[in-house]
Amino acid sequence: MSFRNQLPELTRFTFGTGKVDQPNDSQHRGVVRDAMDAGVWFHSSHVYGDGRVFQTLKAAFAERRSQIPKCIFKVDGMGADLLTETVQASITGTGVERVDIAQVCGNPIISTLMPGSKLHDTMCDLKDRGLVGSYVLEIFYSFSPNALEILKSDLFDGYIFYYNVVNREVSNELFDLLHQRKVNILSLRTVGGAVTSYWGPDETHNAKSALEDIYRRSSCASELEFRARHVLSDPLVRTTIGATRNPDHLQALIDTCDQAKPLDPAIVNEINALHRKWFALKGI
Repeated sequence: MSFRNQLPELTRFTFGTGKVDQPNDSQHRGVVRDAMDAGVWFHSSHVYGDGRVFQTLKAAFAERRSQIPKCIFKVDGMGADLLTETVQASITGTGVERVDIAQVCGNPIISTLMPGSKLHDTMCDLKDRGLVGSYVLEIFYSFSPNALEILKSDLFDGYIFYYNVVNREVSNELFDLLHQRKVNILSLRTVGGAVTSYWGPDETHNAKSALEDIYRRSSCASELEFRARHVLSDPLVRTTIGATRNPDHLQALIDTCDQAKPLDPAIVNEINALHRKWFALKGI
């Protein structure tokens, strides 16, 4: 089985749940309910908040069973048993009926994912049993060689990684191949990330100055608008994922992403050129 052409329609903004880690806090549960009311997708993991995020979600979902959202859950792709275990943990831990999209994590190699392997057979079995709707693969530059081979196999139609104004955590070669293959991208950290993840103090100052200059010339009313419009300018991006526990911030994220129009192509090209330069200087 191929997992191509199986990605469902996503909302432009996906609610990242990593910050709602206090299940007894009314604000944490309240912002979850607000996101449910808005009808956006959710993104979560059994490891967030040492399991407390799942407790928050389960409590909120139990209150409004008819409004349980579509969810992307991080699952362990390093082995068939671990995959099954983390899929089941996502279902029982939150009270959902299934994992709508499973984000396969852990730098699996192509041989473990192709038809005939135990992991692949387990992925198919979980789909056949209705426990998983579809799969996307998590890719980061640290394991680009494996990701390149998997991408060339056309096994998945969705890939997820940090992708925003200051972070584009895939190599130049991998980024180009994603666009050549025209696969779906789910971008993590809509408003997160820091230039310091790339550089030391001097280079960080230069990178920040370059981005601030582009922002000033972008005609965006806020940094949030700048970030949302940048990543949603990429025609392959199906959703951008941002975490918050603040209800006002949540609404701003939803509204900004829903209304986001592509940035001027020249502005997008400038940002992309900076990303390409950063990766080239890192030798990636």
